[in-house]
Amino acid sequence: MITRQSNKEQNSFFLLGCSDLELSATTILAYYRLRFNIEFLFRDAKQHLGLNHCQSTQEKRLAFHFQAVMMTLNLCLVENHLRGRANFSLQDIKTDHFNAHWLQIIISNLNLDAESIKMHPNYPKLLQWGKMAA
Repeated sequence: MITRQSNKEQNSFFLLGCSDLELSATTILAYYRLRFNIEFLFRDAKQHLGLNHCQSTQEKRLAFHFQAVMMTLNLCLVENHLRGRANFSLQDIKTDHFNAHWLQIIISNLNLDAESIKMHPNYPKLLQWGKMAA
């Protein structure tokens, strides 16, 4: 199946294959989109959440580890949705939480007034520190 996508700037083509000759082109395209979403989820779970890093060989412990990683990934997806973001970046969510935690440690160790620091106009810039450009 060869599909054509047209944008205002450019036309692009992509080739998708399927062994089931009964499926329509739109169904095949929908399956490929779902497949790539699943592959991106597993990629993020491996790269950012340590899906491959369980050192146990016991089935119950491995199952717990895999379920904990997937639950964490789902919670990140929910947080991304609740924030109203169109694109999902697990790295950005990790950076958000790390920055907020690190700033809280600095504020508490220096005995600073947390409310006045959080009201400062540069505080949001500190929360965005190290994030990838959109």
